[in-house]
Amino acid sequence: MICLVEAPDDIIDILKQKVKTEKAVVESIEFEDYRYEIPPIERCMQAFQMEHWGKAIPILLDMLEKQELMLEKQNEMLKKQDETIKVIREEGEKTRQTVREESEKTRIELGARIDSVKETVREESEKTRVELGKKIDSVGEKVDGVCEKVDLLRSDLREYMESNLSKIRKEIEEIKEALRKAGIM
Repeated sequence: MICLVEAPDDIIDILKQKVKTEKAVVESIEFEDYRYEIPPIERCMQAFQMEHWGKAIPILLDMLEKQELMLEKQNEMLKKQDETIKVIREEGEKTRQTVREESEKTRIELGARIDSVKETVREESEKTRVELGKKIDSVGEKVDGVCEKVDLLRSDLREYMESNLSKIRKEIEEIKEALRKAGIM
């Protein structure tokens, strides 16, 4: 390192003593008279600034280039996220439609079965009443037992339907929550 000092001799002597007694690791110290004019501090500062700007500008340009690459990657990620959200929406709608269709099929099938069972019970009850005349009371009790079973079946069916609908609602809520977390809803 070169240090140019313009000061009275007594100040320079103090500076020399300080440099020699400091605890820094110094390979060598040389003191020479400088024959030329020492430039003003402003010009030294300008030269110093220019040197450092010369080093900083390539670094800043490299940082700018990296930032642009990061922005491009971010844009790509946002596009992928948009595509994913679109797929999730499409799949959610397909799932909803399938649930609607299957629920309607199940309701129709179970309604038809229940109606068929009721009709069969009624028909068999009437035949039994006609054929057995005297045993109408006992047959009535049997029909009541069958009706209770039908009611139990209906109750079981209702529980089954409510359970499935509850699961479907829960899945729909989970899908909605996933969409909310993804910022879609």
